[in-house]
Amino acid sequence: MNEYANGAGYHRVLASRLDRRPVSTSVPIVPWPDCPFGCGKQAVNRTLGKADVIVMTPDALGTKIFFYRRRQGDIRLRFELHLDETGVFFARRVFRYLTPQSCEAIVGSVGDKYVGTAAGFDDKNEKVVSEEGDELIITSASGLGQVTAEYLRPSSAFFTMINSAPDETAGRTGIYGDIV
Repeated sequence: MNEYANGAGYHRVLASRLDRRPVSTSVPIVPWPDCPFGCGKQAVNRTLGKADVIVMTPDALGTKIFFYRRRQGDIRLRFELHLDETGVFFARRVFRYLTPQSCEAIVGSVGDKYVGTAAGFDDKNEKVVSEEGDELIITSASGLGQVTAEYLRPSSAFFTMINSAPDETAGRTGIYGDIV
């Protein structure tokens, strides 16, 4: 949660998207069913219910982060939605405690849904980009039993603002860089 307080987490997301080749899709990228980019707090609450935790970032960023924990079948899911005054602009799903086969299956389902073939999507080097310019970045760590899906709207007012601001963490060597 602290990674977003000074914008470092958002800068990391913006930087990670530049390292990947875009793969186009005609399928809309939606952070959660019935919670598309731009939907507000009421729509989020109506669809997902009350968040387990809500974090407000400093006024300079002006965002609220809604955290949820869910189970989808036997898969544990941690989910976060990031909202500014215009609504949802970023979301992250973290599928946890997975077998290597489950990791592969989740990545494969992303390929099937957005690219048309599980084998045609390289989650290490590619990102999915919709016709609207929304992006989906998948990071699979089967050794850790985890898959992370990050949904972002790079054209949002928030990402436009944060992209023009300097990354306050540049030059640090990790989270404890300023004390070692």
